[in-house]
Amino acid sequence: FHGGEPVKTYDQILTNGFALASYEINERARIGVGYNFEYVWADYKSFRLTNAVEGSFRFIPYKGFVTSLYYGYQRRDYLFDLPSNLDELNRDGGVQRAGIDQIWYTPDWTGWGQNYVTAGFRFRRENSKGTEYDSNGYAPQVGVGISLPWEMFWTNSFGYEWRNFSNPSCLIVYPLSDSPIPNPCSATAARLPGAQDRRDKILRVSTDLRIPIIETVFVDLRYAFWKRMSNVDFYTYERNLAQFMITYRY
Repeated sequence: FHGGEPVKTYDQILTNGFALASYEINERARIGVGYNFEYVWADYKSFRLTNAVEGSFRFIPYKGFVTSLYYGYQRRDYLFDLPSNLDELNRDGGVQRAGIDQIWYTPDWTGWGQNYVTAGFRFRRENSKGTEYDSNGYAPQVGVGISLPWEMFWTNSFGYEWRNFSNPSCLIVYPLSDSPIPNPCSATAARLPGAQDRRDKILRVSTDLRIPIIETVFVDLRYAFWKRMSNVDFYTYERNLAQFMITYRY
């Protein structure tokens, strides 16, 4: 990931690995477990190590419908030292995620293949050593998968998250006086009268086109857009992702 001036510190190199396993209980039910790790360098310096585990349960209540439940825990360690007076910004800690998805597989009306529609709900809770990022959030989301000619497949998803933070943000500018606050993230400043609780809203939209090349090779073209809106201006931003991927199966 590359960021230009003046935010060059956002240049990142990311390494990711995972392991997945599943067990079929019967024709209608399956359980799964997974492990994932991620190591990130920012501006060519160690930045973050993440370890995560997840369990899932998938079952078919009746033909054409699939229900999926999951729960996961992610442990994050940020690999840089913060000054002691910025402890509120220490994000070392854990993130819990849980969710449910309902998938409806539609009949093959076109002869190109089976389509599907999904609806789901996500819950997220973050607890960290500092107070800035402790939060809980919930997000409904919907998606659709469409079969196209020549065995291509097109997926689209839309999600909207409300995230509520447990403490006033230490990055809010407090309109209390004309005197500057020497350290707006000090424990004293974070508790100043008039501080408002942070509230974020996050819009996520993505589209993906899978194109088969030969029987064992296919190409993915993906675009995703995030728009984060916050009552703390520092956390308001947009993100665009363009992705090209080649997968070989054997």
